[in-house]
Amino acid sequence: MKRYLILSVAFLNAVLLPGFLPAQAAEVRDARYHIVSDGTAEDAVALLKELELRFDAYNQLFRFDPSLLESPLAVRVFHDQGAYELYLAGRAGEGIAGAVYLHYSRPDLRELVVHRGSPGAPDALAYHAFVQFFRAFISEPPAWMQEGLAVYLAALRYDGDAGQLRYEENMDALPLVQGLDAAALDPQAITGAGTGNRPEHFQALSWALVSFFLNAQDESYYRTFLEVFMALSPDAGEAANREAAARRIGRWTDPGRLGQDFRDYVAARKTFPDLLREGQAAYTQGDTAAAELCFLAALGQRPAHYAPYYYLGLLAYGRGAFDEAAAYYQAALDYGADRGLLNYALGLNAAARGWYTEARDRLEAAALADPARYAGRAADLLGRLPEHDAP
Repeated sequence: MKRYLILSVAFLNAVLLPGFLPAQAAEVRDARYHIVSDGTAEDAVALLKELELRFDAYNQLFRFDPSLLESPLAVRVFHDQGAYELYLAGRAGEGIAGAVYLHYSRPDLRELVVHRGSPGAPDALAYHAFVQFFRAFISEPPAWMQEGLAVYLAALRYDGDAGQLRYEENMDALPLVQGLDAAALDPQAITGAGTGNRPEHFQALSWALVSFFLNAQDESYYRTFLEVFMALSPDAGEAANREAAARRIGRWTDPGRLGQDFRDYVAARKTFPDLLREGQAAYTQGDTAAAELCFLAALGQRPAHYAPYYYLGLLAYGRGAFDEAAAYYQAALDYGADRGLLNYALGLNAAARGWYTEARDRLEAAALADPARYAGRAADLLGRLPEHDAP
């Protein structure tokens, strides 16, 4: 079991913010993070566990050597909004809700500042926790890599109850990027943009380019992207690292082909709602193979959403794969689908398997969950079910 060192239940005088922090607070650290918080030690440890999971997830891609960290990454936590805003007043992160990473030339001044009470804290933390991690190893990374990767990896959602991260690809920027003209979808223009000359919609374009490098069917793009990490210098400025990244990409890719492949990739991507609509249309038209591909793609984007499981259950039921249908239906129910609908579907499925006892239980549950829709239909089916399960 991983051990965390709770250094104290009070801030050191050097980090006290008079008038806004309670006399008792928590300070927790391990080899990679040092958290000071105005909350409880239990909350600080919970945040530390999340950050450690994020660190490990990021490093599956980067393979940075954690021993290169001169000191643990600093995290300051506020539960009081006024204290959070006062602490950021006059700093670069002023006005940013939820969380912000403050980067300085002096490593000992760098810190991730978090407001745990903010509604936007989970999303902001997911974004800025990556920026802190990345810039701990590459102080001045290329602007497009920082922005694109931060948005892409912010889709790692933390499930506190399960104590694990889940990736649900964030496609919010896709419609915007797909609406831009071909000139905007120029990888060289995106990778050549510095901190002071970013094109319009730079963050969305950077996300799209990172997504392309990581997911393109041609795996040579993925390998090229990994090689870019090795070309970056921990101590070089942003411009030098940007040029080094561009040289490495240019060494292994043809600019014209890269641009066309990138534009084709963007045009072919579909959002979660798009995939559901296309799957439903294909299902209605009887094209079950196309429907299944759409619903599986939707499941890949949103593995914790009930809808793909429900539709995949329908398809499995339609081809007589009742065990598979039951598993999909149950997953849809577990992820929050309408209890009346899913219990009714599970009841029909159980009846088709000859499991009449379970079918009764499910149909009665459907009628109880939504009497207006299912009481009559359930009663009709219950009256026709055999008493005993099929042999």
